[in-house]
Amino acid sequence: MTSVHSRREPDRRAGRPHAGTPCGEDGPARPLVAAPVGPWGRADRLRDRVRPPRFPNRFLDVTEFGAVGDGERDCTAAIRAAIRLCAQAGGGHVVVPAGRFLTGPVHLLSNVNLYVSDEATVAFSRDPAAYLPGVRGRWGGLDLVGPSPLVYAHRQRNVGVSGGGVLDGGADERHWWPWTGLPEHGWRQGDPSEAAARERLRSLAERGVRVSERVFGARDALRPQFVQPYRCRNVVIDGVTVLNAPMAAVNPVSCENVLVQHVAVRATGPDGVGCAVESSRRVRVRGCDLDASERALAVLGGQGEDGRHPDVPSSEVLVEDCALRGAREAVVVGAGAQQVFLSGLRVSGSRTDTALRVRGGSRAGRTVGEVHVRDVDVDTVDGAVVRIVADEGGAGWTRGARPAVLGVGIHGLTVERAGRSLEIRGRSDAPVRGVALRDVDVRRVDEPALVEGVEGLRCEEVRENGVPAAGAVPASSVPEPRRE
Repeated sequence: MTSVHSRREPDRRAGRPHAGTPCGEDGPARPLVAAPVGPWGRADRLRDRVRPPRFPNRFLDVTEFGAVGDGERDCTAAIRAAIRLCAQAGGGHVVVPAGRFLTGPVHLLSNVNLYVSDEATVAFSRDPAAYLPGVRGRWGGLDLVGPSPLVYAHRQRNVGVSGGGVLDGGADERHWWPWTGLPEHGWRQGDPSEAAARERLRSLAERGVRVSERVFGARDALRPQFVQPYRCRNVVIDGVTVLNAPMAAVNPVSCENVLVQHVAVRATGPDGVGCAVESSRRVRVRGCDLDASERALAVLGGQGEDGRHPDVPSSEVLVEDCALRGAREAVVVGAGAQQVFLSGLRVSGSRTDTALRVRGGSRAGRTVGEVHVRDVDVDTVDGAVVRIVADEGGAGWTRGARPAVLGVGIHGLTVERAGRSLEIRGRSDAPVRGVALRDVDVRRVDEPALVEGVEGLRCEEVRENGVPAAGAVPASSVPEPRRE
C-alpha cells in the first residue's frame, strides 16, 4: 500500500517554502511598505500582494500509484489517485518524475501542487472521449458545461503546477486543430467542426440561459482549453513548458490571487493564445516566454451577459519582463479590464499586426480603464503599434451597457518598424478619453497616425522616423454616433 510521506524537496520550484521564501519566489518575502503615489506605486503594491500559495512538505510520486513513464500506458487513474490521497492527507506535492506519462485530464484539488520534474513530460490524450463528462468552465469568453480542460480545477484553494518539465497537449493538424473547420489546419469536408457549437453557445448566452443548461458534448467538437483554473483562489503556475495547445494555453478564469511565472508557451495552432487572464483579480505574470499564433497575452472579461456580471471584469493585473513572440496581436486588453500594468515587455515576430490593442465594446459593453504601459521594445509591426477602439465591431451592446476606454498611459516604447504608430477610434456614445504617450520612438513608420474621437490626448517626446511627431497625432473632436 502506498504511504504518504515527506522527503527532501527535489527542486525549489516544487513550491515548498525555502528558508522563508514562499512558493516560486526568487528571494525572501519583502515587507509591505508604502509605495509612491501614482500608477506604478499601485503596481508595486500589487506585486507585494500577489503571493503564491504554500504547500505542505509532503511528496507523492505518481509511479508509486502505478504510473509508468513509457509514453504508452494510460496513467490517468494513477495521477488522480495521487492527487486525491495528497489532498486527503492535507496537501503537498504530486511529483511526476523523469519519463513520458500519458494521461487524460488532470483535475487539481485544494492544497495540491502538481510538480513536473525537469526530465518529465505529461502527455495528454488525443481521445476526445477522455475529456467527458463535461465540466463547468469557459470557452470563447462564455461559460458552459463542456469538455474538461487538460489541467483543471474548480472552486479550489491553493493549487499549483510547477517544475521544469513539459505539458504536451498533443494538438496538431490531425488532432484538435481540424475542429476549427479550417482546411489549412487539417479540416476536410465531412470532418467535425466547432462552428455550429460556437454559435449555439453564443445564442444560449445572449438569451440568458443558465450555465448548467449550456451543455456541450462529443458531437459539438469544441477544442479543450489547456490549463484552466476556474473560480479558484491562490494559484501558482511556475516553470513548466506548455506545448501543442489545442486552443488557449494558460487561462485562469474567475480566479483571485494568481501567479504565473517562468512559463514557456508554444501555442502556434489556430486561435493560439499564450496566456489569457479572464475575469480574474490580483494576477501577476512575470518572466514568461509566450509564443502564440493569435494573441501572446490577453486580459479580458466575459462576453455578452456573462461579461456584464459584476464580478466578471479582470482587475489588478501586473505583467512584467515577458517575451511575446509570433502572435498576430501581442497584447489585448478588453471586456471591462481595469488596472492593468504592463512593464518590460519584448515583442517580436514576423506576423505581428498590433503590439497593444485596447478594446471596448465587443459583446460585453464595459468600460476599459487604467491601462499603464512602460519600457516596451517592439521589433516589427505590420499595422498599428497601439490600437485603441472604444466600440469594437459597432454598437454590439445591449440592455443599456455602453463601452468606453478611459485612461491609457504609455511611457517608454521603442519600435524598430511599423505600419503606423497609433490608431485611436472613438465616438460620442463610446468615448476614448485620457490617452498619454511619453518617450515613444518609432524608428521607421510608413503611415501617419490615425486619430478620431479622442478627448485628452497628450503626447510628449514622441518621435517617428527620427523626428518629433507630436503634430502627427492631433486630438480631434468626438464624432457623432454612426447610424447602424
